[in-house]
Amino acid sequence: MATFTLNIKHPPESCPMFDAEVRKRFKEATAKREEGAAKHEIKVLSGCTSILEYPILFVVVTPSQGKTKGG
Repeated sequence: MATFTLNIKHPPESCPMFDAEVRKRFKEATAKREEGAAKHEIKVLSGCTSILEYPILFVVVTPSQGKTKGG
């Protein structure tokens, strides 16, 4: 098993905090996160964000650095 960080950043104008349509799509995608992770044999250990700078950080564990099952 390999542990990785996913570092994601979005611009303020696409922030779910300030756009109702983006917030709706974000909630829909978040609801499916566990299902998608399981499909690819990924375990999400942690996730956090900073409202002021818009980064999102996830710590995940995968079977390998290469292609995962279903991917």
